[in-house]
Formats: sequence, structure tokens, C-alpha cells
Amino acid sequence: MKNSRGHTPLDLATEPNTKALISRATKTKACENRECRSKFDFKNVRFLCQVSEKFYCKNCSCTMWVFETHESEEKERPVCRSHVVQKKIQGHMDKLQEAIDSYEFSKIDAELSACTGIDIDVKLRKQAEVLHLKLEHELKIEGFLNKNVHHDNYKDIRKDVQRINDLVEEAQNLGIDLDQMLIQKVNDYTSTIISERNLRK
Repeated sequence: MKNSRGHTPLDLATEPNTKALISRATKTKACENRECRSKFDFKNVRFLCQVSEKFYCKNCSCTMWVFETHESEEKERPVCRSHVVQKKIQGHMDKLQEAIDSYEFSKIDAELSACTGIDIDVKLRKQAEVLHLKLEHELKIEGFLNKNVHHDNYKDIRKDVQRINDLVEEAQNLGIDLDQMLIQKVNDYTSTIISERNLRK
């Protein structure tokens, strides 16, 4: 297409990346879905998949609005993806949601790693990251409680009381809402070993 002065979009583009994109678009004559391969023309326009950076027809791509950040209240960022790419992204999101629902650290950890660099829903990613951090610290506290049950001397008792309090404080400073049953276990633990210390005096 040319304007009234005979200039094409490629002629008017000044930014190198834009010129390269326009050039690649004009050279792409058909939808890059191998099962489609419909020819591009004035009616069958090109849609650029922002993930694969390939061109697809309207029937082989989807355009939608997504949240820009996890704090966003409205979906204000437009995205265009091929159906193949969107299916893969949705698959990652479904697995991440399943991991969240399982409430298991190892599963959430694995799925978050699998989603690295993938443009999944930012609110879902944030939910997973918050739960991941919470479970990580709870496991750390739980592991300490289970490992440090017996004490041989007064110094070990004092050191372990300080350590468990530090672990709880570290989590709270990060804004982690620790499980109340775990908090009770910590309180019971400290009460028990303080009583043990008093008996040894």
C-alpha cells in the first residue's frame, strides 16, 4: 500500500527494527500455520504472533487483553499469539494452577521453573511465587523443629531458641503469613526447651 505521495510504510519507517519487521511482513505471503497456508491480501491480513514472531491469518491467531502487572485492576496490555503458542501458554498456566491447588512446594517450584521466560498471566505467577515463598520458609522452620529436638547443654538450648525465633522473624519481615499450626508448634517448642533449660539450672 502507498500513500498519496507514493510512499509505502517501509519508505516512511525510520526505526531499524520497524523497517525489518515491515520488510519481513511483506515478504511473508501466506499464513505460517502449515495446516492453513492461506494467502495474505487486503482481506486476509497478517497478524504477528508476539511470541514466535511469525505471521498468521485471523483464523490461526488470537488477540486479547492481559494484565500488565499483578497489581493491575484492568487488562490493559494487548497481545497477539498464534493458536499453537496460546495453547502451550495455557498448558503451562493449567499446570501451575494445579501445583498451587496441590499446596506442595516441590510441584510449585517445578512449575514456576518451567514457566521461566513464558508470558503467563502475571496474577497467577504472583500467586504461585507468594505461595512458593511461604512454603519454602515453613519447610525451613519445620525442618529445624524436627532436627533439633534433643539438647545436650545450655548453650545449645539458647542457640536453638534464638535460631527458631530468627527464622520466624525472617518470614514475618517478608510479609509471609505463616500457618497458625506451625506458629503453635514453634511456641510449644520454645516453651519446652526453655523449661528444659530451667530444669538444668
